[in-house]
Amino acid sequence: MRHFATIRQGFKVHQFLWCALVAVLLLIFTSFCLSSYALNVEQKTGLRWLFHKRGPATPPADVLIVALNSTAGENLALPRQTSSWPRTIYAELLNRLNRAGARLVVMDIAFREARGEDEDAAFEQALAEMSQVVLFKYLRRHQLDTGSGIADIEEEIPPLPRFARRAAAVGSFVLPKYPAEVSHAYLFTDLSRGAEPTQPLQAFLTFKPERNLSEFLSLPNPIAINFYGPAETFATRGIDEVLRMDENTARSLFVDKVVYVGYSDRRQTEQQDAYRTVFSDARGVDISGVEISATVFANLLQNNYLRSPSASKVTLISLAFFAMVVLSHKMRLSRAAAIQLVVAFIYIGSAYYLFRSRHIWLPLILPASAIVLGNVAMWAWHHLQQKRREEEIRYTLTQYLPMDAAQKLSRNFNKLEQQRQLVKGVCLLTDIQGYTRLAETLPPGELHSLMNRYYAVLIKTVKEHGGFIGNLVGDGMLALWTAAEITPATCNAALQTVLKIQERLAQAPDLHEQLPTCFGLHAGQFSLGNLGNTGHFEYSPVGDMINTAARIEHFNRQLGTRVLCSAPIAEHLLQIPSTKLRFLGNFSLRNKAVPVALYTVAPDTPEHVLTQFERAYEYFANSQYDEALGAFDRLVNDYADEPSRYFVNACRQELQRQELQRKE
Repeated sequence: MRHFATIRQGFKVHQFLWCALVAVLLLIFTSFCLSSYALNVEQKTGLRWLFHKRGPATPPADVLIVALNSTAGENLALPRQTSSWPRTIYAELLNRLNRAGARLVVMDIAFREARGEDEDAAFEQALAEMSQVVLFKYLRRHQLDTGSGIADIEEEIPPLPRFARRAAAVGSFVLPKYPAEVSHAYLFTDLSRGAEPTQPLQAFLTFKPERNLSEFLSLPNPIAINFYGPAETFATRGIDEVLRMDENTARSLFVDKVVYVGYSDRRQTEQQDAYRTVFSDARGVDISGVEISATVFANLLQNNYLRSPSASKVTLISLAFFAMVVLSHKMRLSRAAAIQLVVAFIYIGSAYYLFRSRHIWLPLILPASAIVLGNVAMWAWHHLQQKRREEEIRYTLTQYLPMDAAQKLSRNFNKLEQQRQLVKGVCLLTDIQGYTRLAETLPPGELHSLMNRYYAVLIKTVKEHGGFIGNLVGDGMLALWTAAEITPATCNAALQTVLKIQERLAQAPDLHEQLPTCFGLHAGQFSLGNLGNTGHFEYSPVGDMINTAARIEHFNRQLGTRVLCSAPIAEHLLQIPSTKLRFLGNFSLRNKAVPVALYTVAPDTPEHVLTQFERAYEYFANSQYDEALGAFDRLVNDYADEPSRYFVNACRQELQRQELQRKE
């Protein structure tokens, strides 16, 4: 005992060190999740994956871009540099858009300096006639050494006053320069005199005058941009093309539209006002500033800007995944891995769905990191437990074996666990409906006596028909029939066991009334042998066949039946002339990837009911849900057929789903 106490004391020390290490790692991980770096990591990885998985989206047709670039300059016999273009060009463009019925023009051009009077007057007159024009205000920031420190100086360079007073609004729009990737945009700029709406928000408020500025004060600043796609995803026309259009073509294109005017060029060598985004292509073609401003405006217009997660939500989600991993390790390794994969798959699918349809951005990389961290922590824990187990086994074995043999066996004690064999056979699972409620109402002693009488019926009947009991758990029994090959005789023995159990329970009114029993039958291959660990082993079956049988038995509740069997059982039973089975359909059982065909015993079901059910199921299988609903509904109303009741609900759900898809 002193030796075991020493082992346990050493284990407690290792356990404390493990807990301390995990706590430190969790603290570091939590701090990282709460930092701004976490969002940057998600932006460059998870968000990028979501955008590329979704692909380009269709921008609103109400927003168009008139592009300025060197090609347009050459076509108009103007300088390649758009900054040298005369303002009469912009005046002519505004006049053309005004005549074409454009509702709003947003000019992403800085008109900071005076030009010739003729040019400025023409442009001013065009602004006055168009009236609904938002101009760009240049915002320049630089640092100044004040002697006592460095001060950030903010210099506003608005358009000429004569232009500004003719415009509907004036706003700035600041974007980071290369190599930063643009993912967010400010709706408000903090100036010395307070917060001021930026160009996209100014444009939106001009376009929607009924909306109040105060509505946007509660939004995040900056907001995450929901990019529609790469360069020129918005409908784009060169300024030269627009100026050469006839009036009818221009009106059909621009009437009631929001028109953004600014520099935009798809040619990599010609790009000037361009920014890296998630949709910058492999050739290095970025998105122009005017397209980004139009994107933010379109996001406000469609209310589809990204709802990015806060640092606290990112942390909670990540820690929830860590906790899920820790809890899953209480199960077998294969099941823990399966649970983690299923949860991760569901989460990724949900994150993609919410991103695509609800514009909600959920973290992906940090939860994945939490899964890795949790698994590493739990594998370390399992390693500690295994070490303790080996030490205790080694000490016990040394009392009976030489030291060398004891050490070898303690390192490979799984030899006992490996005493198993693969067999074929039939599995019967039973379960009592309403057992939990019964256990709450009956005294424990009375319940114990009742269950002993109940199991006496079941166990006796199984043994009479050549089966053996795998185990008893609470209100459920697992019985098995094994053979070199599964035969009709084997399957019939299991079925006759079920029928005899039902008969004998019916002869005992209290058992029949208080313990209504459901049965599930399945056939296949499974592993049979020692199951457990040091201190306790059981001779028990393991395999997917057992899990499937449990799912089949549980499905009785949904179909309103008492006996269900799978296709491998039914195929053999149908070879026996006296057996009458009813095919109920193919069903997706919980955690089963492939649908399972289910049958029930139907000795008393009229042939015309079976025929009508078969026809109704054909409608359902062929996705003719209206016809199937009518046929199943008649079976429920005329014969109170419980399986048909299940399909009535299934048809209604499918019809509702189709209706929702049509509305979307």
